[in-house]
Amino acid sequence: MATLELRNVNKTYGAGLPDTLKNIELSIKEGEFLILVGPSGCGKSTLMNCIAGLETITGGAIMIGDQDVSGMSPKDRDIAMVFQSYALYPNHERAREHRVRPENSQDEPGRHRRRSHPGGQAVADRTLA
Repeated sequence: MATLELRNVNKTYGAGLPDTLKNIELSIKEGEFLILVGPSGCGKSTLMNCIAGLETITGGAIMIGDQDVSGMSPKDRDIAMVFQSYALYPNHERAREHRVRPENSQDEPGRHRRRSHPGGQAVADRTLA
């Protein structure tokens, strides 16, 4: 693990539009824990996406240790993030729909049954003991 440092980070989605992130300065040392809190639309997710490399910054630098990762692809940054909600990624709703959950059933434990999926597909459920 290494220090994460944001140096004067800016993000704008286009000419003439207001800055989404403006002059963000932040340093998180190894072992520290950070929580971003704020109202909807204030830039929390944009900032996390920029750190992870899912969004490009329009100014400043993102440093991991002594390395500027601002221009690196997400896979080369060695960072992961987890969202609490699928709301920001509606295309992941399909994953939520396909989760297998134990259901209140009279089936024998461990027995599979098929049920209809809202999208018309057949989904195999496994009844858990």
